[in-house]
Amino acid sequence: MPKQVHTWDRTFHTKVEKSIIEDLGGTPMKKKGYDGILNGRPVEVRTYNKQRTPRFKIDKNQHDKILSLNGDYIFVDVPNKRHKIITAKKVDKLLDENGHSWLTDKHSGKNWLHEYLWRNQVFG
Repeated sequence: MPKQVHTWDRTFHTKVEKSIIEDLGGTPMKKKGYDGILNGRPVEVRTYNKQRTPRFKIDKNQHDKILSLNGDYIFVDVPNKRHKIITAKKVDKLLDENGHSWLTDKHSGKNWLHEYLWRNQVFG
């Protein structure tokens, strides 16, 4: 687990991603796109906090990019102080278990496609 426990706050989400990646020995990105590099592979950080439903949001565009780059996800279960790194290919298989039904999220006038992975799918 990273050195510190990270709490959820949309305002500090980028700082949380950066901190987790650095704590694991990686390099956070300073531009739009995936969150950083860990062990030479691109990573995307997904966080769950008990104030929210126990699930992780996977954005389609970002997932397609991470998948094409053979990257990984870092899933963080804040309440239980644990994390798990899973390949994008494995995440794709977990999404298949859910039927791969991309949902539409309207943000800034654009339609963003996303799906969710449940905490128990990631951590068992």
